[in-house]
Amino acid sequence: PSPIGTFSLKTSLQFSASASAVTLRDLAASGTLAGSAGENIVLCSAKRLNWTPSQASGLALKASISSSDPTRGEVTLDVADFLADALQLATPEIKLSYRKALESAQADLTLSAGINVNYETNAIDVTNISGSASIPSLGTTQAPLTATVKGKASGSTAEERLVLDLVGAVGPSAFTYEGSAEWDGFPRLAGTIRVADVNLESLPDISDASWLNSADFTGEIRIGKLRLSSLTAEQLTAKLQLIDGTLSVTDAVFNVAGGRIESTARLSDDAKWSWNAASEECSVEGLLAASADSAPMTGTLIAQLTLSGHGTDAEAFTGSGKVRILQGQVRGIDISQGRTRTPNNPEERLATDFDEITGDISVSGQTLSVANLVARNASSRLSGSLTVQLTEKTLSGTAQVLRAPGAQVTPGLLTVGVTGSVAQPVWTIASPDQIKDEKTPVSESLTKRLRLWKNIRDFFKF
Repeated sequence: PSPIGTFSLKTSLQFSASASAVTLRDLAASGTLAGSAGENIVLCSAKRLNWTPSQASGLALKASISSSDPTRGEVTLDVADFLADALQLATPEIKLSYRKALESAQADLTLSAGINVNYETNAIDVTNISGSASIPSLGTTQAPLTATVKGKASGSTAEERLVLDLVGAVGPSAFTYEGSAEWDGFPRLAGTIRVADVNLESLPDISDASWLNSADFTGEIRIGKLRLSSLTAEQLTAKLQLIDGTLSVTDAVFNVAGGRIESTARLSDDAKWSWNAASEECSVEGLLAASADSAPMTGTLIAQLTLSGHGTDAEAFTGSGKVRILQGQVRGIDISQGRTRTPNNPEERLATDFDEITGDISVSGQTLSVANLVARNASSRLSGSLTVQLTEKTLSGTAQVLRAPGAQVTPGLLTVGVTGSVAQPVWTIASPDQIKDEKTPVSESLTKRLRLWKNIRDFFKF
């Protein structure tokens, strides 16, 4: 058979026949191991190693294995001092490190702890847990990810279960974890995760979600603040279940823009995801702009929305829903019983009050469409459609305005349009001959009476 590798050793050997003990001092060893993915380099050193028939101990033990291919990484194990016999395994510190070269930087992971295992009682105590991670260029901002963790754990070797109490931080966001970890050939976690602050734009790209197969988890997550651009959601709570590579989020509730959103979500290991949400009494201006003065419309939002996609592929987005906005304003146009007009100059501020706006939403790729769009107030009814390009943040739409008959204006239909940016839309009036203040001629003819009642019937048809 072909050799699996090479090995060399240098040490000082001491043997005691009376104590049946072997001691190695100043050990240094190196070698290579052949594997299916290539050759691996193995290094080992120790200040002292001691064996007797009933006990093993050592001091300053260090071992590492690395691949000849630098992209596959290097694993290092450091043990400050250890003692192992039939009753116990104890070390004040054991440290595991992993380093992997990336395109222009390297990723570093380190975890250390003190371990004490009592084989008589099956008790295990893990103290002074300390870990850190540094991974460059993750997330849409391409910012490096740094994380730290500290804590302790205790449990039973018979049950293969640990109770964990951890604190740490991922970037600027602090977190705590209280729960348990079990091992029956696969890691299974259960507990509560609390996070102070999460910036969604700094999260890793979910185009590769194979990491969902690393462990199972059942429990809750609580997030103090959830940020996306200028929008901030607060007090998020949700139930999490990660089973067989599929993450399910249920009973998710958070406060945003003065209202509340309830939702569920699902993410699978092939990066396909879905999100279902219902909003209650959210401020439209709070959702659309950092400043209420710059919002193109105001009101109270009640909506239902379903979205799905594959990773961050914008063209794979699909969705549908219904929207209802109560007691607000549409800014940039004045539609009233006496007139309909747009601003004469950029400084002029116009707005139309409405009682309710409703519409059906659909999403395809980066296009959001609103069909069956209807806005109502006491003197007019607007119906039409709207299209929003999410990437460019532009919109276009047309609508017909049916004004109530009265003494100030000729009743009938008026066509309006809107284009431009979402933040600053531009309104136009397609029928200028109907915007003048006109007195309705007084006539007792049967024809005009019938026309009047037809307009009233059409107006209240909604």
